[in-house]
Amino acid sequence: MRSEILQLLRQHKEISGEEISRRLGISRAAVAKHINVLRDMGYVIEASPRIGYSFISAPDLLSAAEILPHLAAPVWQIRYEQQVDSTNRRLLIAAEDGADDHTVLIAEAQSAGRGRFSRVWHSEAGQNLLLSLLLRPDLPPHIAQTMTLTAAVAVAEALNKRGCPVGIKWPNDILDAHGRKLCGIRCEMHCDMESVDYVIVGIGINVYQEKFPAEISAIATSMHQVSGETAPRAEIAAAVLDAFEENYQLLCAEGFAPIRAKWLEYNCCVGRRLTVTDERQAPQTGLCCGIDEQGYLLLETAAGVTRITGGDIIL
Repeated sequence: MRSEILQLLRQHKEISGEEISRRLGISRAAVAKHINVLRDMGYVIEASPRIGYSFISAPDLLSAAEILPHLAAPVWQIRYEQQVDSTNRRLLIAAEDGADDHTVLIAEAQSAGRGRFSRVWHSEAGQNLLLSLLLRPDLPPHIAQTMTLTAAVAVAEALNKRGCPVGIKWPNDILDAHGRKLCGIRCEMHCDMESVDYVIVGIGINVYQEKFPAEISAIATSMHQVSGETAPRAEIAAAVLDAFEENYQLLCAEGFAPIRAKWLEYNCCVGRRLTVTDERQAPQTGLCCGIDEQGYLLLETAAGVTRITGGDIIL
């Protein structure tokens, strides 16, 4: 109900409690109660006798009420939490319980966030974007597994359009021009040999964070540090969700080929010598030749071109 009240307040320069009551079918006392809750959340809403309520400003929240007005494609069912252990973990549970395709869980903070290889993802509460997407694609597993690279393309597109120049390090790290990381992506897929039940795409973007733990302070950054970003996080979240939806539909309609072409445009690996580390085998060093039709890294070494299916890259 509070979302509907916010929508009415935003649509009208001034609107009376009586008019809100009539339109939403609730009592004026209920309207006043909801208005007070919204004020407690940080919304500035003025009230004048015989005039009614006036919407002045909104807090920097990531609720559905703040994100939906900015979405070009309102296909997402947004769930919002102040704090969770992990957005991916919570959405995995929701997926097993039958949550719908295109459900997105967004949190202000998480206590047990994880990146690739279960590494800790550090994020200050209320400073960044922490979201996980639930997709139930009608795709074979070998195409669905490229969702990680698809998400990386979407984030790179969204941030570059906002004037935050970034590139992609294989497979899915988003880096600034100095090689500092400002976004990580973690995908988890539940499938059998022939079909996909669901995919969870977890995205963590540093937006306004200025301080990072000592162990990553030299290699981490944020949108604000890179480009001076000042927009509400809800606007940035909407840009990322719209970019993801556009690329996801392209993946579903045409396969990985057009996503691969976009990934190559944004990549910061091709043509560079790099080292791939993997706990399962010795490090490999060579010239990056790109990625193949399944999204695997192609590394030219003294032994020829090697197909890398996993590991860490050192540029």
